[in-house]
Amino acid sequence: MEIQCPSCKEEILIADEDLKEQLECPFCQQVFTIELEKPPIVEKNKSINKTISANPIYEYKAVPF
Repeated sequence: MEIQCPSCKEEILIADEDLKEQLECPFCQQVFTIELEKPPIVEKNKSINKTISANPIYEYKAVPF
């Protein structure tokens, strides 16, 4: 991800795993904060889980060989 430093306007290349709210510019040594987007909340569909547990899809049988 590339971020532009608000002080010196230099482009800073940052790996996604190194991204934090506070960063220090390697060119001008100024610390600045960025606003990170929170991941969306995904809700599980509870009605699907109830139907699967109530009615099994597969029936397994042990067969000697």
